[in-house]
Amino acid sequence: MTETFPNAATTAPFGRRDKDELLRTILNYAGRLANANHGFIQLLEPSAHELRLCYARGLFESYLGTSCQHGEGLGGRVWSAGRVLVVKDYDNWDGRSPKAREGECRALAGAPLFVQGVVTGVLAVAHGHNEAGKAFRDSDIASLVNTAQLVSVVLDNEQLQTALDQQRAWRSENQPALERYLEFERTIITIVELFRSVPLDKIATTISKALRLIGAFCSADLAYIVRVRGNRVSAEDNLYWCAPGMAAQLHLFHGTTINDFAWGRDEIQKQGILNVATMSAIPAEAQHEKRILAQRQVKSLLVVPLLGSEGVLGYLGLDMVRGERVWDSCALAVLHIASYLLTAALERREAEARRDAADERHRHHQRLEGLAVMAGGLAHDFNNVLAAIVGNLYLAESELTPRSPGHEAVEQAHTAALDAAKLTQQLLACSGRGEMRARALNLSELITEWRDGLKRLIHPNAELVFELAPDLPLARLDSAQIRQVLQSIVSNASEALNGDNGLIRVRTSLRRPTVCELTSLSSAEPLPAGDYVSLEISDTGSGIDQYAQERLSDPFFATKFTRRGLGMAAALGVVRGHGGAIHISSQPDRGSVVRILLPILQQDTQEMNAPQQASRSGTVVEQSPLTVLVVDDEPSLCNVLRRVFGRHGFKVYVAKSGREGIELLDRHASDIDVVLLDVTMPGMKGTEVLGLMRQVSPTIPIVLSSGYREEDALSSINGQLPERFIQKPYPPEKLIELLYQIVSSARAR
Repeated sequence: MTETFPNAATTAPFGRRDKDELLRTILNYAGRLANANHGFIQLLEPSAHELRLCYARGLFESYLGTSCQHGEGLGGRVWSAGRVLVVKDYDNWDGRSPKAREGECRALAGAPLFVQGVVTGVLAVAHGHNEAGKAFRDSDIASLVNTAQLVSVVLDNEQLQTALDQQRAWRSENQPALERYLEFERTIITIVELFRSVPLDKIATTISKALRLIGAFCSADLAYIVRVRGNRVSAEDNLYWCAPGMAAQLHLFHGTTINDFAWGRDEIQKQGILNVATMSAIPAEAQHEKRILAQRQVKSLLVVPLLGSEGVLGYLGLDMVRGERVWDSCALAVLHIASYLLTAALERREAEARRDAADERHRHHQRLEGLAVMAGGLAHDFNNVLAAIVGNLYLAESELTPRSPGHEAVEQAHTAALDAAKLTQQLLACSGRGEMRARALNLSELITEWRDGLKRLIHPNAELVFELAPDLPLARLDSAQIRQVLQSIVSNASEALNGDNGLIRVRTSLRRPTVCELTSLSSAEPLPAGDYVSLEISDTGSGIDQYAQERLSDPFFATKFTRRGLGMAAALGVVRGHGGAIHISSQPDRGSVVRILLPILQQDTQEMNAPQQASRSGTVVEQSPLTVLVVDDEPSLCNVLRRVFGRHGFKVYVAKSGREGIELLDRHASDIDVVLLDVTMPGMKGTEVLGLMRQVSPTIPIVLSSGYREEDALSSINGQLPERFIQKPYPPEKLIELLYQIVSSARAR
C-alpha cells in the first residue's frame, strides 16, 4: 500500500486520534526523506517546563515518555537555540544526554517546531551506530526543516481546535448572561434616548414608558415611583407600570408617612438599595411594613432612592406578586442607572412647575395690584363725591325741622351716604389702603376677647376650638380690621360644614416659614425670611376646588349664590395693609386651612401705642368764627364747604390749585387761621404745597384731607407733618370741631 505524504491541505482540524496517527506518519516520512531509520518528536510540556518524547521510531522507541530539560541533549539544545542542529558523532558530543546509552546513535539532526513564533517541540532523525558511512546531506536537512513545518501546522491546528472547543464551551455556559447583558445595554440606551430633549409636557408620559422598559427587563409585576413630600408618602397615578393582568394598588400608599416604612428607609440609607427576595427576610420589628406589603400581595421587592439636589424625592421600586424573585445584578444596575435619569426628569418637571407657579403668582399679584390701584382710585374719587353729598345733606337737614315734609327723606339719604362711605372703606381695604388704626397688640389676647362673638357666627352643629399661644410676640394690628377678617373666615368655615357636625380650629403661633412656603404666599411683596405671628383657621368642611382657589382673591367672587361683598379680596387687602401674607390650602371634601402671617413688631411698644399728638385729646372750646383757606380741586366740595363754613360765620378763601393756595396764603397770612388742604390735586401735590406753605407761614395750622387713608396720604412727606389729617367723606360737624381744636391748640402754644 502506497502512503501519501501529508501536506498543509491534509492537516485541517482533526480529533486527537487523527493527530497522533498523522504525526507518526510524518515522522516516518521524515526518516525516509533523510534516509534515516531512527527519529523522534519531542513536545513541550508547559506545566512542567520540559520536553517530553511523545513519538519515536527505531531505537528511540525505548525512550518514549522520557523528558529533558532546557539545553539537555539534542532536543534541549534545539529548544534553547531555536534553530536546526546536526551532530555527526553523538557519543563524543559534549551535549550528549546523560540518559542516552552509548553505542546506539552515531549521528543526529534536529529541527525546532514553532507554533505562533514560539518553540513548542523538536523533530529529530538519526543514524544508528551500526550504520557506518551514513551522513546527513544538505538536502536531508532541508527536507527535515520542511517536515518540521508540517508538524508545526498540525500542532497549531490542535491549539486552534482546543481554543474553539473552549470558546464553544464558554459560549454555551455564558450565552444567557451575555444575552442578558446585551439586553441590559439596549434597555439603558433606550431609556437614555427617551429622556433626550423630552418636552416638559411629555415628562410624565416618558417616565411611564421608562417604567415599562424597566419592569419588562426585570420581569417584574409592577414598576412604580412613590414620592416623599415632607413626611408624607404618595403615589402619583401616572407614574407606574403593571404587567398584564396585574393591579397597581398604589392607593394603599395614600395616607402613609415615611415613618410607616422606617425599616426599609434605614436599610436604603445604609445599603443604598432595598433588596428583598422573600417576605421572611423582613425582621420582626418591621411588622407594620410587612402588613402593608401583604395588603398589596407583594412577595419580593427591589427599591432604590431618587436622590435630588435637596434630598430624597421619592423611591423607584419593583414588586413581584406572582412569585418570589432573586433579583440579578443587571436588575440592580438598571434600577440604579434609571434612578438618576428619573430623578433628573422629576426635578426638571418640578423646577418648571415652580417657575410656572411663581410666574402665575406674579401675574396674579399684578392683577391684584391693578385691581387694588383701581379700587383705591375709585374709592378716593368716590369719597370726594361723597364728601360733597354728605355736606349738602348736612346743610339740607339743618334747614329742615323734624316735622318738615322732606326731613325724613333727607335723613335717610344722609344715612345711605354714610353707608356708601363704609363701602369705600371696603374698596380701600381691598387695595390694602383702608383706614388703619394700628397698635402694638397680642393677637392671642385679642382673639380671647372675641371668643363669644365668633361662636355666635357658627352653626350649632359646628365645634369651634381655640389653640392660642400664650406668649405670642406683639404685632402692629388694627384690631377692627383683623376681627373683620377673622369673622369672615370663620363664617366661611361654618358654611363649608353645610350644617353637619364638624370642627373649626383657630390657632395662633410663632412661626418661621420655609423658603418654599414664603414663595407660595399671597402678599404685596415677597416676605423676608424670619419669624412671624401666625393665625391659622382650619375646618373639616367641603373644601374648595382648584378653580375657586384661583379666584378667591378676586373682588365679589363667591362660591355661594347668596354671598355678596369683597370677601377674601378684602381680607387679602387688610393683611397686605398689615405687611403680611395669606396662604390657602384646600381640597374638595378634605377641608381647608387658611394661614395668615403677620410681621412681628420691632419698634418700642409704648411709643407705638402712644397718641401721635397730644392735642388730639382735650375738650373743644367754642371760639369766635375762624378764617379758613380751603385748597381743593373739587368744585362741588368747595361750594359745600363755603356754605357750611358760612353757616358757622367762618370767613372762607377758596383755592382750586396748590399754586393758587400758596398765593392766597402769602397775601392773607395774617388773616388766615387754618388751612384745609387736599392731598391729591392736578399739578402740585398737596404734600408739596404743605412744605411751601410752611415757608410762607411757619406757624399756620394745616389740616390735610384725602379720600385715601392717612398712612398713604402722608407717605410722601419728608419734612414737617400737618397738624391733623381727616379722611373724606367727613361729617361737617366733625370737621368744624377739628378746626376749632387745632386752632385752639396753636394759639395756646
